[in-house]
Amino acid sequence: METPAPLGCPRPGVPAATAWVGLVCLAAVGLGVFARLWLLSNSPVNSDEAVVGLMAKQALHGHLHTFYWGQDYGGVEPLGLAVLFGVFGTHAWLIRACPGLIEAAACVVLWRLGRRMFGTGVGGVAAALAWVWPESDVRNSVQAFGFRGAQLVCGLLVLLAALRISTGEDRRSTWALLGAAAGVGWWASPEILYFAVPAAPFVAWSAWRRGGRAVAADGGVLLGALVAGMLPWLYTNAHTHFASLRVGSHYGAADGTYLHRLGILFSKTLPIILGTRAMQRGTWLGGAAGPVLYGVLLVVLVLSLVVLARRVPRARLLVVALVAFPWLYARAPTGYWQDGRFAVYFPPLIALAVLGAGNEVIGVVARGPWRRTARAVLVTAVVAAAGVSAVQTLDVVTTFAARPFAITGARTEATPASVASGLRRAGITDAYAEYWVAYALDFVSGGSVTASPTDSVRAPDVAADVAGAGNPAWLFPGPTASDVRRTTAGFPNAADPDGLSAARFAAVLARGGVATRTVAVGPMRGVVPSVRITPGDLHRLETTGHR
Repeated sequence: METPAPLGCPRPGVPAATAWVGLVCLAAVGLGVFARLWLLSNSPVNSDEAVVGLMAKQALHGHLHTFYWGQDYGGVEPLGLAVLFGVFGTHAWLIRACPGLIEAAACVVLWRLGRRMFGTGVGGVAAALAWVWPESDVRNSVQAFGFRGAQLVCGLLVLLAALRISTGEDRRSTWALLGAAAGVGWWASPEILYFAVPAAPFVAWSAWRRGGRAVAADGGVLLGALVAGMLPWLYTNAHTHFASLRVGSHYGAADGTYLHRLGILFSKTLPIILGTRAMQRGTWLGGAAGPVLYGVLLVVLVLSLVVLARRVPRARLLVVALVAFPWLYARAPTGYWQDGRFAVYFPPLIALAVLGAGNEVIGVVARGPWRRTARAVLVTAVVAAAGVSAVQTLDVVTTFAARPFAITGARTEATPASVASGLRRAGITDAYAEYWVAYALDFVSGGSVTASPTDSVRAPDVAADVAGAGNPAWLFPGPTASDVRRTTAGFPNAADPDGLSAARFAAVLARGGVATRTVAVGPMRGVVPSVRITPGDLHRLETTGHR
């Protein structure tokens, strides 16, 4: 009779080192899940994210929008969120859970890409690493920008399809996948070029080598899928004289010169996405050791690319993508670096490159059973360092260790819900508020209150509804320090509308002969004029004293 394996031992036929790698990867996945759930339970939805939720709610009723409200780019994800709303209901926490699920899908595609490049478990380890590191990517994966998670999935699919085509392992469906991923990615944002530009020469070279009618047929499939994927973009731009192609339509005016933006990438953004600088404040983690660690990581990355370029032909697409990324990235006009959102596509490729190169080096220098052991040590060291880096950054930015863990939307939605409830009790259904209050209140109130910002109007129909109301209230943070803290905790970045305090607002209206009454609505105060006052009326009162 066969003797059973002792408790805790790997099952027969599975080497101990391989089983250990699996356990390390499971631990990384668990840490990534925990971090995302903690962020979901401790971070209220802001107005930028609430817009994605409002778009998804409208999509449920057949009102589809190609782009994020008020922009000529950024879309796709509200449709996925609409599906979740249809299944689970319109909960605020789902707005952030949706991009987290999309990030999980991106890790699956990364696994497939790594498996095809290296033919080993490198893809699975890289996927686990990308799920837990860096903290900027973890945080951004539970923030609803409306398109970046979908963009990452599309970009990785472009690389996967291009790899299959360049190695002669493609079918007609691969060309369709390449076209569809590139088309949907272009609809989401021009950032798909980070992946499509490096992939193009590999696809073109493969097509040139093959020639003949088959390539013409494949090209037709590619073009058809591309057009189908970007059809919403084409339809909307045909009605706006191709506004998406106008200079400044993405991210606004250029922030400095090309070299200036390239410098910001290497001095600010790249250290953040490598986990050596803290988000927002940009301080080096580990003090004086931070820049040294950053330099070491850059050297490791460069050496990894050299190894892959010389020894792993299938990985040369990955090398080209990583080398091209900084130069393409600096073409974008924005220099914003504080949360690393514009570079979320970079770390998964870095993880795959470093692990792939490490695996190749071990395959050369180690022999026999030592090879599995060396790979287990590499995986353990890399994943452990990534986990420590992610948790350390999370704690620096959010005082992670001092805040409770509770998977519930009640705490994060409590302040907006109390404001909406107070407005309903006062009989107020329409209001003006500062941007970071208005759209979040619209979503959480479930339609019982319609609020429009006095600036940065993203939804003209909402603004028109409020402007046409009898006498909409104006919302301000309450007068006490506690009220202000509660307001900003429930509405991140909240401030006074038009920069006026409640007292100053009432004084301006009084000069114009307009009486007001004030009602407490949770930690905020609603100032209700005796007649309707719109932002335009307020501006005229401030400048001339007349409506």
